[in-house]
Formats: sequence, C-alpha cells, structure tokens
Amino acid sequence: MNKRTIVLDPGHGGVDSGAISDDFDGVYEKTSALEILLKVKEFLTSRKFDGLMSMTGFEPVEFIVHMTRETDRFVSLTDRVQFSNLLMTDLFVSLHHNSRPPALPETKVFDLEAFVCPTSPAAGGTAAKFCLLQVGRMLGSIMIPFKDKGVVEAGFQVIKYTHAPSCLLELGYMVDKEDATMLRHYGFQRTLADGIGRGILEHFGLFE
Repeated sequence: MNKRTIVLDPGHGGVDSGAISDDFDGVYEKTSALEILLKVKEFLTSRKFDGLMSMTGFEPVEFIVHMTRETDRFVSLTDRVQFSNLLMTDLFVSLHHNSRPPALPETKVFDLEAFVCPTSPAAGGTAAKFCLLQVGRMLGSIMIPFKDKGVVEAGFQVIKYTHAPSCLLELGYMVDKEDATMLRHYGFQRTLADGIGRGILEHFGLFE
C-alpha cells in the first residue's frame, strides 16, 4: 500500500477570525475554511484510490491526512510550519478567503486564486494549478460563474518555510454578500471541497 501524507491548513482560528462578511450575522473566514477542509479530509480518507503502477498492476494509494487545526482555536504560523515539517509531509495545502476585491467587477463571478513561494519545491505550483482547475470544474457543474486568476508567487510564511510542496488557496471574497452566502452553505462547501480533493488526486496522478 502506497501512502501519501497531506497537511491541510485552515487559515486563521480562535481569536484570529480572518475576514468577516458584511451581513448582519457575519460569516467568518476561519469557520468556512475549517468546514471546507474537514470535508476535503473526509473526501481523501473515505476511500482508497488506484493509481500507482507496480509489478502487480495498479497499487492502491492511501492518504494520511493531518490538519493544523480541527476546531476553532488559534495556531501560530510558526506552529503550522513546524507541524507539517515534523510529519515529512508530501503536500501542504492552506485555505483562505480574500477579504475585499480591489475593484467591483462588471459581472459577478466567484474568484479562484492560489499562491506559491518561488523558493519552495516546484511541485507546489502543480498542485495549486490542479486544485484551481478542479474547483473550477466543480463550480461549472453547478452553473456558478467563476474566474480562475491563476497562481501567483508570494512569500507567505506557511508556504515559504514548509519543506513539502505547498500552496495557499484563496477562494471567493468574504465581504461579497453572494460569496459569503454561498460559503456558509453545506452543499457549496462540499462543491469546493470535492474540487480541492480532486486537485490533490490529480497532483499525485491518481483517479477515483
């Protein structure tokens, strides 16, 4: 059995709420990121995947998935990096939502963006591209207009100092009322989670 170790990193947590929606009861970035990545963990660990060729044919692959937090608690950026590095992680994926777009678009779409560090293993960029591609496909399947803004280089601490290939995803805007409304719903969270999960599978050359 081949095993791949994944660390999923829900942004913010505890006293650090991240971005907050503008509606009356507020949607917290820390909450949405956690709920989505818990669903990604379920996606990856609920089954085994065929994919790696061995002497006897395709050998099943099992994902060992860890999370930097599984509850609403504060975890420092340094602790997130150290947690991943101690596990000898094969891939590190952090999830966030943008706070405010630089300008209001003429046509409303759900923005997808990813960040990688130029000094980190190049495979992080590959994973980022696959995650954006698969999230876009999942959004298209439910007729949600979106814009893939691509992969951008940045020096965020959690992707700069992790030893593993790593990427940071920014999906949607918390201050956009339509985005925030969708991000609070289980079905939409599942759509994003399945896209991220499928992107991770594609990164490793796997299929369901």
